[in-house]
Amino acid sequence: MAKLRENVVSQAQFHPRTARRIFTLCMTDMGELVFLPPLIRQLRKHAPDCTLRSVQVPLPQIKDILASGEADLALGSFRTAPEDLFQQLLFLHEFVTIVSVRNPAVGDTITREQFGTLRHIVVTLANSGGAAYDAAFEEHGIDRNIYLSTPHFLAVPLLIDQHPDLIATVPLELGNVFAKLGLVKFVPPPVPLPSFGLRQFWHPRFHDDRANIWLRRLIKETFEHYPNVRTD
Repeated sequence: MAKLRENVVSQAQFHPRTARRIFTLCMTDMGELVFLPPLIRQLRKHAPDCTLRSVQVPLPQIKDILASGEADLALGSFRTAPEDLFQQLLFLHEFVTIVSVRNPAVGDTITREQFGTLRHIVVTLANSGGAAYDAAFEEHGIDRNIYLSTPHFLAVPLLIDQHPDLIATVPLELGNVFAKLGLVKFVPPPVPLPSFGLRQFWHPRFHDDRANIWLRRLIKETFEHYPNVRTD
């Protein structure tokens, strides 16, 4: 039955202008902030009757949910990608340190001493690249004073606004979004940190699925020049 389904699905035609279906994407709350606004614009333009659903799935379950067809793609920066999945690099992202605009101690830059003294909020996700830039801090002899660990990116700027002595290091894309709120600003970290790739992942079972191919191509074309994404 699985083989029959694969053959039927792969041969089915997909016409985005007339198609009516829900595309389901696995992503974090950070992924929703980065991926959804540009993707919604492109989907409304090219597939007006298709809609989106976002789900957060623990990393060990991503392979199974993609294999079952419950989700079409997984988007994100996975420290350890699930085995046997196809993947495609979309873009690289850098890290910045966000600070309350009401923190008088930090100007346009942050010193190593300030970075080591101020208390940090750390976002801990099972599928994040956090461990790699933790190692970069350690290589430079910086031991962060971690006050709070949370799995939610969206709570960070509000917490920093309420407690201006706290700081956090987040992807540049989030720093841009958070800075627009007027509550925080971002500065370069005091030491160089590695870049991380944002990728899309899909199961081999749907590699030849016409709708999946179309969605992958749309996402790749939308984000390959990020942050200068197409908005037309």
